[in-house]
Amino acid sequence: MKEELLDDFVISAYDEPALNIVAWWEKRRWYYNLFVGGIGFLGLIFFSLFHSLFEEIPFLVIITYGLMANVFYTGGWVAEILIRIYFKSWILTENARKLIFIVGTVCSVLLTLIILFIVGLVADY
Repeated sequence: MKEELLDDFVISAYDEPALNIVAWWEKRRWYYNLFVGGIGFLGLIFFSLFHSLFEEIPFLVIITYGLMANVFYTGGWVAEILIRIYFKSWILTENARKLIFIVGTVCSVLLTLIILFIVGLVADY
């Protein structure tokens, strides 16, 4: 009985192994960090031309934001594994993964720029 419960929650043989899913996402984490971090840094420099953002944003806040962005990035492969466990018939294709990666990265960049913009507005007051 106990083994049946455990067997129900493993990824079946016709699905891609969970380690391959994690590997696919982790191979792209460097690009994600480089792109989101680079845009954030450029945005910080740009907004600093008009506001004193370097003085307003503590370094620890920037590091914390980067760590949280990576926690949410990890959610990509966690979600894919959970989808494969609970919806066994639904399999993400390579194109769907790429689309999720691109959309997630773009959303992260937009969120970064929005936060910088809001901090820039608040710094004026």
